[in-house]
Amino acid sequence: MGFLDAEGNFQVFPKKRVNAKGEITHYGVGYHFHIGLSQRDAKLLEFIKLQFQGIGKIYPYPHKEEAHYAISRKDDVKWLMDHILEQHALLTIHQSSRYNQLRNGMINNAVRFESIEEFRAYFECFVLATQPLTTNIPQELLDAWIVGFINGEGCFSHARGETGARFTIEHTDRGVLLMIKERLNVEPNVNTRPSRAGRKISYVLEFSTAVDLNKLIRFLDNNTPLQGYKLSQYNYWRSNALIR
Repeated sequence: MGFLDAEGNFQVFPKKRVNAKGEITHYGVGYHFHIGLSQRDAKLLEFIKLQFQGIGKIYPYPHKEEAHYAISRKDDVKWLMDHILEQHALLTIHQSSRYNQLRNGMINNAVRFESIEEFRAYFECFVLATQPLTTNIPQELLDAWIVGFINGEGCFSHARGETGARFTIEHTDRGVLLMIKERLNVEPNVNTRPSRAGRKISYVLEFSTAVDLNKLIRFLDNNTPLQGYKLSQYNYWRSNALIR
């Protein structure tokens, strides 16, 4: 679930319906789920598909060095809702809102709108304003969520300093970064990233001291393992850093 919060894409989109004259008569609705990754993580998409009982399809795009996993059949989207998304929690406001739109549209069988304005007004009602609660989530599942989120958004890099290593995680959702900081019990604050043209304000948690990095290493080594290229990146980083 943490990886879905980091990399998932819940799609609810209008589909034009036209008559023989080419005039728009109304709008249907598409409900899809999608993950797009680098080609080097195609096996990770296969692993996720396996966890989802084989539903959906994986599409390679060699010219872009990407691979995409798409769930587009309505029955398959319904399976994903019932067996995965209704059983566990998304924790970022953005992904929770996007899923809430898809969920309510599916449950209410919202398949036709007379105008694009009607479509937008309907789904806008399901955007959440507050952070999902984590107090009722067992610690084991919350820790697994954090590992999955790091798998999607974490960056293990090398730098000058006492350890020669740095860990950075950046996201637009400040609340989940504060939760990760508290769980890892690390020293640095969650800081605001300077705004960049055309991009949302984002927040970053970054640390490089041996004390904080060892807390991260103990956490990752004692929980659900990282997957795919991120695991390779982590192992290389861990073995080459001067961390005691």
